[in-house]
Amino acid sequence: MKRKLPLSPANTIVLDPVTGKLAQMGHIVHGPKVLPYTEAVCEECGRVYGRRREDQRFCSTVCRMKWWRKQRYGGIEPELGVGICVVCSSPFTKTRAWSKCCSEDCRIENRRRQVKEFLERKRQAAVAEAHQEA
Repeated sequence: MKRKLPLSPANTIVLDPVTGKLAQMGHIVHGPKVLPYTEAVCEECGRVYGRRREDQRFCSTVCRMKWWRKQRYGGIEPELGVGICVVCSSPFTKTRAWSKCCSEDCRIENRRRQVKEFLERKRQAAVAEAHQEA
């Protein structure tokens, strides 16, 4: 049975002006504290933006991901450039540093080939093991 809380300002449900969600006043929220609108400077692009959380460091997801990629690749943006598709050998513009295929169809075909090669290696290992036992 759910216990009813007495009506008091601490138990009142209100609309949070920052997040636009319903929240219980006086409710202890675990995690970063939601702040009223404050201005901050983005660590990646230097733009001034409205910060909503005390631990928010970037103005957008794009800037956050750029910053993390730079940390991962030693302070430089990874070069995307042009790649050669491993399935159809056509040149394509990479969208990720690890892209190997030019399209979704080629990606699916590449994965199908990888699974087929894996199963073939597994079968050969089983046959070799059976010959050793015999």
